[in-house]
Amino acid sequence: MDVRRTLLIGLCVLVAAAVETGAQAPTPSSSSWPGFRGPDRDGVYRGSIRTSWDGIAPMWKKPVGGGRASFAVAGGRAFTIEQRQRQEVVAAYDVMTGGTLWTNAWDARFKSAFMGIMGGGEGPRATPAFADGRVYALGGRGELRCLDAATGKLIWRTNILQDAGASNLSWGMAGSPLVAGDAVIVQPGGSKGRSVAAYDRHTGKRLWTALDDKTAYVSPMQLTLGGVPQFVIVSAKRLVGLSLDGRDVLWEFPWSTDHDASAAQPILIGDNRIFYSSGYGTGAVVIELTKAGDRFSVRQVWRNIRMKNRQSTSVLHEGFIYGLDDGILACLDASTGELKWKGGRYGHGQVLLAGGHLVVTTEEGELVLVAAVPGKLTELARVPAIDGETWNVPAFADGILLVRNTREMAAFDLRADAKDPGIVGTPVVLAASLRNGIHHQAPAPAAAVTQAARPGRGFFASWGYNGDGFAKSDLHMSQPSLGNDFTFVGVQARDSKTWTDLFNHYPFVPQYNVRFGFFFNERWGLEVALDHIKWIVKEDQQVRMTGTLGGAAVDTQVTLTPDVLVYQLNNGSNPLFVNLVRRIRLAGEPGRTGYFALLAKAGGGVAFPHTENTVFGQPNEKGFQFFHGWDLDAAAAVRVHIWKPVYFEFEGKLVYARYFDVKIDRGTARHSVKAAEYNWNFGVAFR
Repeated sequence: MDVRRTLLIGLCVLVAAAVETGAQAPTPSSSSWPGFRGPDRDGVYRGSIRTSWDGIAPMWKKPVGGGRASFAVAGGRAFTIEQRQRQEVVAAYDVMTGGTLWTNAWDARFKSAFMGIMGGGEGPRATPAFADGRVYALGGRGELRCLDAATGKLIWRTNILQDAGASNLSWGMAGSPLVAGDAVIVQPGGSKGRSVAAYDRHTGKRLWTALDDKTAYVSPMQLTLGGVPQFVIVSAKRLVGLSLDGRDVLWEFPWSTDHDASAAQPILIGDNRIFYSSGYGTGAVVIELTKAGDRFSVRQVWRNIRMKNRQSTSVLHEGFIYGLDDGILACLDASTGELKWKGGRYGHGQVLLAGGHLVVTTEEGELVLVAAVPGKLTELARVPAIDGETWNVPAFADGILLVRNTREMAAFDLRADAKDPGIVGTPVVLAASLRNGIHHQAPAPAAAVTQAARPGRGFFASWGYNGDGFAKSDLHMSQPSLGNDFTFVGVQARDSKTWTDLFNHYPFVPQYNVRFGFFFNERWGLEVALDHIKWIVKEDQQVRMTGTLGGAAVDTQVTLTPDVLVYQLNNGSNPLFVNLVRRIRLAGEPGRTGYFALLAKAGGGVAFPHTENTVFGQPNEKGFQFFHGWDLDAAAAVRVHIWKPVYFEFEGKLVYARYFDVKIDRGTARHSVKAAEYNWNFGVAFR
């Protein structure tokens, strides 16, 4: 009886809490992360976190579709948008298990310009927003949808680019919708007063539009500056304060960057200052706004290039700004712009502030804890999180950190009093579900956490064609039975390539290349390379001949007619190399369309030439000679994935090879091959 009474009392408490708060919009707290970079879009988690990361591991990890969006979190659910083949998909996941609760999909597929080579890859960019039991999601091609947060059912939809008559950006629609009162604010970037648009968040009816600017890759924000609530908009050419009804420009400050690629969020400092930063060499600025009648005057407080937020946003803590300066973590004094410290290469990752610490996701998918102090860079912990290029902003709610990229997503339990992460459905989570207007249902089973491969790890193989230019070489001949031991000095050779080689021979007869190898991670790998180089001594050239001929000394000029010498490595000098490869990613992800990388290679190996020659009219015994040479090489290449794992690679290469005991009539020859080589190869990468 006591057990029943206790359960009944507990249930009543939960129901009472739900009834009391069910009609209210959720207020910002440590259990709420309603959209991009948190409740205030400032990247701050206002709760305590666990700072001892020994033995920390994901609660769960699972595959996710493509795209650069983050999560909105409410009521124990995480909402994101992703690319799944030819569809954009809004998905709801259980925070504690990773189980899929529902999806809502439509046909759309955004890919950045030039097959994704410009970076960013395919998929939607904008993080969904949550408010009062509804999810507002924006796709990469402008599809805006309002969905029921409990079921994923469509409530209304529109396309903001079509509504505004606007063209899409090179990297797609990236600004997360902003829920403000009864409106949802977006930035399609249309002309004729349609750059910013407000829609009724209940019906989808367009309420107003404003400005004529091309948009940037920044989400709109609602801030109070000088006591005046307003929207802060970052366009391709300026920062703007816009009245809440969209009618008035309250202030503006010119700001532009290469490619119109501003992507960071403004940061509010005090009640009338704004910090802003962009990459591509642009730097950072703090402006001060002063109320002047119906508008604001703008004063530049400081500006420098010590903080360049390319695709991440800094955070503010106790008067200091912490952020990624083109991939290197830095700290600035917010009042003066003075650099306090800079160090650690994290790549184009992301930074959040939580419990007085910086939580950094690196571009390679690691999770790092850094002390938010201006004295010096102090890294406290670093753990692997997810695999692959990680640009997406993490999300924090109720002590659970959610991370994702275009391949995977994972959850980490960073609650200060973290317990067994497998315990789900607790009263706290259930009560939060009721408060936020979401009916809790059992999640689908989550995929088991597996030990994933390291980022960039995988095999590759290719086939291609080469052309070569050779430096002069000394060709030494030894025929002891004939009394010959002489050298042709400064012999010039040529390769043998014509376009008909591509079609008139077996694949390995012309000047072809074969490559195969393995990358251990995103940076380092090994390659085995066979270059089928033809080395043919040019006819009718004049060279110096020195040594002994028929037992007599000789030092004279001779013309290499066919009666004197025909010397060909015509079925290849065939150097075989084992190369160490350093890979530098420029854009995209390994194994995906649009991946673009530089490769540096160096190594050495052995050679097995195939010789065909005549010396003074006497032919040799033709054939391959294994291990009759050694070689060194150094190369630089550009690799572009043109379709998923299929890639094209162009390579420039320097080769030095030394050949010995090469068969000639009644003797042997030795010489070097010094080549400048170009190769183009088609290949496939696989894991």
